[in-house]
Amino acid sequence: MKLEPITALNWRAAGALRLAPGQLGLVAEYEPVAFVILARSYIGYENGVWHPLVAVADEMVGVLALVDEGSTWALRSFMIDARFQGRGYGRAVVLAAIDYVRARGGAALRLTVHPTNTAAIRLYESLGFAPAEPRGTDLGMTLALHAT
Repeated sequence: MKLEPITALNWRAAGALRLAPGQLGLVAEYEPVAFVILARSYIGYENGVWHPLVAVADEMVGVLALVDEGSTWALRSFMIDARFQGRGYGRAVVLAAIDYVRARGGAALRLTVHPTNTAAIRLYESLGFAPAEPRGTDLGMTLALHAT
């Protein structure tokens, strides 16, 4: 799995990715999620340096933002397109995100997850994420990153 910046060459394809019905409230308030990520990046939403990214296997399968907040980074607005869900891409993307943050000196990766998104919670727990401070109604989770 490769993580690549959303650029002038791929933003339309990133914007074409869609969630399965009923999932929008788990990820973002609006679709296309890639455009939400780009807008938040542009305006410096909630501080930090935003890295708007696409996840590419044989083709583009998802979008996410990694936000550099200093030693801790945040995983934001992560989604796998409905056509590619259930194939292990979510795990591959999170592992690639961990590598991305670690390579840039991050000491921890945090995220929030909707409490009804049990599949995502199981995924994050299986990768070592632990409960952290909630954010609104979402569950907070954090993974301490150790040098490899």
